Amino acid sequence: MSENDRLPTELVSLIAGQFWNSPFSMKAFSLTGHSWDTISRPHIHHYIFLKSGTDLDVLLSLLRSEIERLNQIRFWIKELRNTVNRFYENSEDIPFWVLRASTALPPLLVRLQVLRVQRIRYQSPFLSRFLDYFSGFSSIRELTVADSEIPLKVLQALACAAPNSTTLRLLSLSVIGTFLRFGRGGLRSSPLKTLFLEFSHVQIKKSLCLWIATVKTVQTLALGCGTCVSCDLKSYDTYYY
Repeated sequence: MSENDRLPTELVSLIAGQFWNSPFSMKAFSLTGHSWDTISRPHIHHYIFLKSGTDLDVLLSLLRSEIERLNQIRFWIKELRNTVNRFYENSEDIPFWVLRASTALPPLLVRLQVLRVQRIRYQSPFLSRFLDYFSGFSSIRELTVADSEIPLKVLQALACAAPNSTTLRLLSLSVIGTFLRFGRGGLRSSPLKTLFLEFSHVQIKKSLCLWIATVKTVQTLALGCGTCVSCDLKSYDTYYY
């Protein structure tokens, strides 16, 4: 194929990011002139090989379906923000952390791996729908850290309301904002540490693993409760399955 038949590296990266560890992750995608290990993270065990011969119509169709999914997540997050604002008159006093689903190639991806998911329902129809969406998946979901906001105070309230819910961890994303603002040291600070220490050791270690993936590196946040020798609020540079 000619040079004109090659897709831009940015688009290849976007496609790889959308389908990495998705239901299509075990398939080998083909794209002229690119390979997964040259545009992403060679130390990750799962690879999507991008080489010549791809049926672009099929690939773009899959990509469109992922974009529709992300747009739905973005809509739900916006609705969540509106719902939250109605409950708090002094919303300007609430510390906010940022979260947005995006279809553009992001500078930062937040990947959520749900090892065990329990379906939970709230009185709010919106919250129920939002959480039920995630409860249908066991693979990693991707969200982009950006400029939509979820207040920490609301996350803490939800944590107290349903402390045994695995799905609830998907809303406990204040850790992301802390990491972005203060780096690893921020993970050991209060009130963030207090929020996560409210959960049991097993719940934290086995229910949810959060890690932040930039274009250049992968950093894992292992959330611990400090009750055993191996348990501490740590971060690791590399995450392996």
